Amino acid sequence: MDIKDYIKDFLLLNDGIVIPGFGGFVSEYESSVFDISENKFLPPTKKLFFKPEFSFDDTKLAEFISEKEGIDQESAKKKISEFVLQIKSDLKKNPIIIKDIGVLSQSEKGIIVFEQDRNVNMLTESFGLISFKTKPLSEKKEPKQEIKIRKEKKSLKKLLLITSSIVVVFALLFLTWNFTQGFTEFNFISSMFSTNDETIDLQEATTKSVEYLDSIAQADSIKANINKTIDVTTGKKEALFYTDQEKDSEAKQPEFSKFYIIAGSFQSLNKAEIFCKELNKKGFATEIIHSENNLYRISIASYSSEGVALKELYDLRANSEIKQVWILKSN
Repeated sequence: MDIKDYIKDFLLLNDGIVIPGFGGFVSEYESSVFDISENKFLPPTKKLFFKPEFSFDDTKLAEFISEKEGIDQESAKKKISEFVLQIKSDLKKNPIIIKDIGVLSQSEKGIIVFEQDRNVNMLTESFGLISFKTKPLSEKKEPKQEIKIRKEKKSLKKLLLITSSIVVVFALLFLTWNFTQGFTEFNFISSMFSTNDETIDLQEATTKSVEYLDSIAQADSIKANINKTIDVTTGKKEALFYTDQEKDSEAKQPEFSKFYIIAGSFQSLNKAEIFCKELNKKGFATEIIHSENNLYRISIASYSSEGVALKELYDLRANSEIKQVWILKSN
C-alpha cells in the first residue's frame, strides 16, 4: 500500500499527521456554509493545511503503518524516509497529487504550496451528508414611477407684488432715518417708557454682586490657609496621593529557563511521596518541587526548551495513563 493512502487513512481518524523530514498536515473544523455563487448548502467538513515546520521526528505514522502491514517500526520508518526522498525529488519537477487530500506543488523559491481537494469531505461525522442546491428567490420588479416635470411659469403679478413690497420697506427706512436724525433719538423714546423698578433692580443686583464677591474672597482665603497647612505639614505629593509610576521600559520581562511537566500537586508531603512511588513503578522519574505557597508539585520530566516540553506533554496526554499533566515554567 502506498504511503499516500496511509496519509489519507490516518487523517480520517486524527486531526493531524507529521511526516518526519518533510512536513505535516493539520485540520480545522469548518461548519456548514451556504455558497452564494452556486446557491448551494455545503455540509460541515474538515479543512486541511500543510505546515512545513511540522517535520520533526514523530513515530505516530510509523506505528500506524507497522500495525497495518504487520511489520516492525524500523521497517516502517525506512519506508517513510524513502517516500520523503522521492516526493522531494518529484516536487522539483511536477506537482504531487495525494488522492482525496489535495495537490502539493513547489514554487520557484522552494516554498511548498498545498491546495485541498474540496470535492472530498474528510470529516467522518459528515459521511452521508450531501450538498444541495436551492432555487434563487425571484426578484419583484417595482414599476417605475413616471416623473412628470412641470415647468412653472413665472407669474408677472407675483413679481410685481414682491417688487412693490421691497420699495415700501426701503421707503419706511428712509423716512425713519430722517425723522430720528439717524436713529439717535430712539434712546430718548425708550427712556420715556422705563420705570423706577429697573433702578431698584439694578441696585439690588449690585448689592448681591458685592456680597457674592465677598464670599468668593472669603473662600479663597480659606483655600490659601489649607494650602499653606499642606505645604508646611505634609507636602503636596502626599496630600494629593501622588505616586510615581514605573516606566514600561524599566519593567523587566521574566525569562524562563526550565519547563517542568507536572503530574500532581499536594498540600501534604506524605501524599506527594506516596504518589511519587506509584509513578516510579510505572517507569517515571519523579521530582518533588516545593512552591512558595506550601504546595508539593510532582515533576516527571524537565526540559530547557518549551517546544520540546509541549511535544512531550501532548504525547503523554495521548499515549499514557496520565492525562492531567501541565507545564510549570521556572527561571
